[in-house]
Amino acid sequence: MSQQVVSSAGHSGTGANTSITYSVGELAVSSYDSQNTSVHEGIIQNFLEATIQIEQLPNIQLHVFPNPVQTYLQIQSSQHHEYEYVLTNIQGEIIETQSFIQNHTVPFISRTPGTYLLQVRELQTQKMNTYTIIKK
Repeated sequence: MSQQVVSSAGHSGTGANTSITYSVGELAVSSYDSQNTSVHEGIIQNFLEATIQIEQLPNIQLHVFPNPVQTYLQIQSSQHHEYEYVLTNIQGEIIETQSFIQNHTVPFISRTPGTYLLQVRELQTQKMNTYTIIKK
């Protein structure tokens, strides 16, 4: 992606260890830096390129069903561990939080149809899974 500016005139040039770019017809903004010298006039938009590396943590082994749900959502684990779940609506508002061991039933029977997020965390290892749940 390259940056663009709409101006009435301008030019770019480079030399040994030096580059200059200027444009005419922009709002006046100025700055001056010392040491290696840097002068800015007009609207300066720095270009930022970033690389993000996301580390995938091991998931906990759970079965969450049925999805979509109408009445009750089941959370089942083959491990006898302690878990905690947080159920939020799509706006991020917490609807319900509860701890359980191995298996749990989450009531959806009186919930409004829509999209919910369910985060289940194993308390000992802090591993967490997030599920998008659809209520019909």
